[in-house]
Amino acid sequence: MKHKLLNSLLLLAVLFITQPLSAHWTTKGPYGGKVKCMTTCDTLVYVGTFDGGVYRSTNSFLTAWRYANYDGLTNSTINDLSSIGKKVIAATPTGIFRSSDMGAIWAAFNTGLTNTNVLSLIKSGSNIFAGTNGGGIFISSDSCVTWSAVNNGLTSMTVTCFAIDGSTIYAGTNNGVFVSTNNGGTWSAVNTGLSNTSVKTLVVSANTIFAGTNTGIFTSATSSINWSPTNTGLSNIIINHLYASGNTIFASTNGGVFTSPSSGVIWNAANTGYTDSVNVTVIYNNKIIAGTQSDGLLKSNSVSSISWSKSNTGFNNLEAFAIYNSGNLVIAATNKGLYVSTDLATTYVRRNNGLTDSLHVNCLTFVGPKLYAGTMFGGVFMSADTGKTWTSVNNGLTTMNIKRIIDNNTHLVCAAANGNTYSTPQGANNWVAMTGLPAGLNITSLAYNGATYLGAYGTGVYVTTDNSTWSADNTGLSNLNVTSLAGNVTSLQLFAGTDGGGIFEHVSGSWTPRNTGLSSMNILSIATGSIWVVAGYKGGVNASSNGGLNWQVPGTLFYIPAFADVTNISFSSLSTRVFVGTPHNSLYSNGTAEFPVGIKENVLNENAFVVYPNPSKGIFTIAVKGNDVVKEVEIYNSVGQLQHVSVSPDITFNGASGIYFAKIKTDKGIVTKKLVIE
Repeated sequence: MKHKLLNSLLLLAVLFITQPLSAHWTTKGPYGGKVKCMTTCDTLVYVGTFDGGVYRSTNSFLTAWRYANYDGLTNSTINDLSSIGKKVIAATPTGIFRSSDMGAIWAAFNTGLTNTNVLSLIKSGSNIFAGTNGGGIFISSDSCVTWSAVNNGLTSMTVTCFAIDGSTIYAGTNNGVFVSTNNGGTWSAVNTGLSNTSVKTLVVSANTIFAGTNTGIFTSATSSINWSPTNTGLSNIIINHLYASGNTIFASTNGGVFTSPSSGVIWNAANTGYTDSVNVTVIYNNKIIAGTQSDGLLKSNSVSSISWSKSNTGFNNLEAFAIYNSGNLVIAATNKGLYVSTDLATTYVRRNNGLTDSLHVNCLTFVGPKLYAGTMFGGVFMSADTGKTWTSVNNGLTTMNIKRIIDNNTHLVCAAANGNTYSTPQGANNWVAMTGLPAGLNITSLAYNGATYLGAYGTGVYVTTDNSTWSADNTGLSNLNVTSLAGNVTSLQLFAGTDGGGIFEHVSGSWTPRNTGLSSMNILSIATGSIWVVAGYKGGVNASSNGGLNWQVPGTLFYIPAFADVTNISFSSLSTRVFVGTPHNSLYSNGTAEFPVGIKENVLNENAFVVYPNPSKGIFTIAVKGNDVVKEVEIYNSVGQLQHVSVSPDITFNGASGIYFAKIKTDKGIVTKKLVIE
């Protein structure tokens, strides 16, 4: 009963988040991406992606999508999707996963599956067939709980697709088509006339079987297999998927969608509104949904008169390379270009005019009103109008693959993929090579906290104070696999994230571990802003409100996918939200109200600090039950902006009514307490 109640609560939570939330980690676009496969299950359409897991529709109109990888789906590559009853099934390179609650919770079901690189799935009655990469075909008769190999007569073990015709099962492989009439007990090759035996997709309709390949479509009567090419009307013969609805066949190709009656095959283009690569097509609720190679999801509200429009709301599947957030301004560099939002990621506009390498922006930074972008092939670009127009600023650069760029108040410093670094005075376009680094350094990060620091994987941290020469700064740094750096010019703190050693803080010229409460020692990104330090790792985020002394998970409900690497973090003292970027799931964001307060250093007793009266009109006293000495009190508003500083425990603060946070600094550590002004 306890487990049923828990599952019910989780299901209610999933249903609840079909509406926008202002708290917890939620998808924040820009929307779009690559679709690999789709299926219908119960009243929903499910979408599988190349590297971003599973999404599902949120309504019968197919106008919005919801990430459906909440727990248990540990592989982001979805090769195929199927269903049985109300259970949705995902084929991945590491086996079969199944969800019974609309994607809220997934579990692996691989018992008996001796090859877990699963490429294809199909339901036949109460059975599920799985085709693998090198291991042949497996069958499950108990909803995927157990699997058995059924390869008798199968001479090609890489099974890419299936088709069902009553009790007859067809399997497409990299060496032709096989058929079974006894539930997979035995297989026979049926390849007469099939001049391309690398079969990608199969479908059966009206006693005709269709096979899609990279050289077109072949058809045959099911009564006696004898294949013939049937490409009349196809302007693109790279076939990605075939789908049957009634007596109509839909062919998804690298040049759009084509349709044909299942008899007398002549293909007609159905490309109004879209002519690029389409990977898969399904029909649900009299609407056609097409999954594309690069532009996400398309929808046609009519089956008889097809006209495509994008339907990507909530489909958070773009690659995110770099992000910038300050106040309501959010900038996302993606594999579809640079997107700018001025309304806190509610809407985005693409801004790439003059940015000739817009699809490969690795890093972003502002210098006053000027936005700079470092790219993979085009060097550095500058925009004075927040991305509307761009110009290249590459004078002096000898390499164009720029990984990182930073402003240190007097100069811009950039780091290239080959290990070279350059600096130029602000406002100038005159890059000069810097010295002091080992050749071929794997540079991962740049940070500034009064001096400029560089992080490198395998060799640690370097520092420059003259924008010309670097020197190593690794005293106390026991792990030199530095993945990220973050500096705070206000507190002068500097943090380093490492692969395997967690987080270190630079204190008095030496590095000190700061790992209490960290969920992972493999840190991928780190950032500082207002009262928080935020660190990203695979599948999540940790935050600290006391300068890295303690860490915890903020906003654990509806979290980031377990397989998603949090490679970018951005927020500022002007921001009400923290934005993180992932390689294949665009941006996620969480309100700063969800972030931790009241975390204390182990030697402090939080209960020993009492604030009274609280609430008050703005006059507070901090009483200490012990020998801790209050050195300073900083008061921040609810979005992390510093409002007041007091060196006395007796505070008079004329703030507006609302919630504030007092950061109490003592001779032994830091405690954060909540204040309420009436």
